[in-house]
Amino acid sequence: MNNYLIILKSLGLCLCLITAAFVRAETDCAADNDHCDEIGQWQLSLGIGAGVRTNPLIDSKNIPLILIPQVSYTGEHFFIQNLDIGFFLFENLQHQLNIFITPSYDPIYFHNNHPGNYFLNNKGLATQDTVKANNGNSPTAGENFEGENPETRPVTWRKLHKRNTAGLAGFEYNLTLAHIELQAQIVHDITGVHGGDEVRLTLARHWTKGKNRLGLALGANWQSQDVINYYYGISAKETDAASIYNADGGTSTLVRFDWHYRLSEHWDLRFLTSYRHLPRAISASPIVDNNNVITTFVGGVYHF
Repeated sequence: MNNYLIILKSLGLCLCLITAAFVRAETDCAADNDHCDEIGQWQLSLGIGAGVRTNPLIDSKNIPLILIPQVSYTGEHFFIQNLDIGFFLFENLQHQLNIFITPSYDPIYFHNNHPGNYFLNNKGLATQDTVKANNGNSPTAGENFEGENPETRPVTWRKLHKRNTAGLAGFEYNLTLAHIELQAQIVHDITGVHGGDEVRLTLARHWTKGKNRLGLALGANWQSQDVINYYYGISAKETDAASIYNADGGTSTLVRFDWHYRLSEHWDLRFLTSYRHLPRAISASPIVDNNNVITTFVGGVYHF
């Protein structure tokens, strides 16, 4: 496991060097394949409409979604997909193995202007979890810790240390069978913000009928103790001893529905909604007052 972490921490420095050795398999991009990007061409679009992402943190407002940009580029050896940048290790018609870097997902709740609140294809997704408080007991969400009183409990996360964005790097595997896609990712913090790991799994199904395109996805995202404790834990440096909160690792789950209707060459109608169920390790934190995140957006999408 230690050797694995050393390898992942070195990915950020090795990306530029490794690309020279990559050999990408040649594949054809069918004209009617909505999920196939033409090599060497930028794909740009902008969604304009009304939407919201609920914020599970206490003393926080929901996040409005008005403008939703989408940016992608597929080259011979690398790709850009919104906030993700990656390089092809292997690719054929069904299998794809990539190495990539991406920002962490959780800071979107702490910073309304975080880029992750504008690009809606984040992989942050997922159930059985354990939580440990400083007294060794496992409280339920919203329940005070033993010996705690309103005067000692943290009033707001805004008075705690700043939760920074980590840079994650790792491997991504994609399996495509007809209209079904399976994606698996394993990433590690290479910037030293929290030093944690994540494992993500997503299963998606796509339908195309006439001018309609539908997508349904189910996902799971396991996060290590280092990740969850950094964003949702409360340390002794931030509060009195009675309010310290230490969380274990946990898994959140996600279901997402996406509908597009082609109006013209440049315009689509779009409706998107997703539900993310937070693990007990997050929802039991004193700075969290909800165990789910709901995202909804409806509007028009202009393709440049």
